[in-house]
Amino acid sequence: GSACFEGCSSLTNINFPSSLTAINSFAFNNCTNLAIKDLVLPNLKTISTFAFNGVKITKISNLGKLTSIRDISWNENIFGDKTTLTLVNLPSTLTSVGNWVFNDYTNAEINCNNASLTSIRNHAFTAVKKISNLDTSKTTEILYYAFFKVGSFDDNFSLNAPNLTSIDIGTFSHSGIKRVENLGTITELPRAQ
Repeated sequence: GSACFEGCSSLTNINFPSSLTAINSFAFNNCTNLAIKDLVLPNLKTISTFAFNGVKITKISNLGKLTSIRDISWNENIFGDKTTLTLVNLPSTLTSVGNWVFNDYTNAEINCNNASLTSIRNHAFTAVKKISNLDTSKTTEILYYAFFKVGSFDDNFSLNAPNLTSIDIGTFSHSGIKRVENLGTITELPRAQ
């Protein structure tokens, strides 16, 4: 339930049952001494705002069957402390990554596992260390600063997005992108207002 362990500062360990399908808002918010070396949630379908805000997660191996990660606000840390997270394996079932989800996880390498992301929203991956196995073949929108300051992409990545209809300001600004093949039906690249 929402806020079920919020503010439990003495909580240091938890074993999640494999049957867990949802983590609601604020569930582990401000559990500042909770450290999770490897988050494994094989049947997860829903994760909500502030779920792990303040938790020290090192690695996320399995986010189950998530199809989307909803928009969050700029000051949230849905996947815990931004300094401790080093590796995230996104599920191949994922189709959209919401606003600010991985914003400023500067030590994190994100493995997209060839998920066909149709929507990549504002600041979704801003300043992450590395992105690999990103499939943009079904991507229709990439919004403001989605990949701003991404350190690098895997060597075989090329932005190949034949279905792309919207690309916004700063999308790949100051990032490590090396190749662009196909920008779909884009008729104008955005300009600052």
